[in-house]
Amino acid sequence: MPDIFLSYAKPDIEAASYLKRALEAEGLSVFLASEDIPPFAEWEAEIENNLKSMRAFVPLWTDDFEASKWAMMESTFAWFNRDSITIAPVMLGDNPPDHPTNRIQARAVQPAPDLPPMPSPDEYDTAKWPDKRWQSWAKDTAGLIARKVAE
Repeated sequence: MPDIFLSYAKPDIEAASYLKRALEAEGLSVFLASEDIPPFAEWEAEIENNLKSMRAFVPLWTDDFEASKWAMMESTFAWFNRDSITIAPVMLGDNPPDHPTNRIQARAVQPAPDLPPMPSPDEYDTAKWPDKRWQSWAKDTAGLIARKVAE
């Protein structure tokens, strides 16, 4: 059972992957579909099973999020189960999606355009990645989410 279901639009996989690693450093188990669905598995069933067993839903709101059919369906599931799970949005884009989950105050990264591009996957290890601004963002955001999940 994952502590966190991390929802994202496909173009934002690098940001989602980096946030996943920061959340795991906080001791949380994180489901990220692109990394955690095993080969040859029925991916829709994997997503549904992890949605049903999550403790917290973390949508990564970017300007691409609302265009993702799956991200919006995952958000709808989370919204209808908000009495039993924590919804902790993280906003990297300019506006939240047009969805009921936008009633939840997001952890915003402002100003997002001032941050450098996300590291490539082989640079996720913070020892190899010199830019402290993204490291700080991910660590601070993961800490906020970990405290919220622990409540």
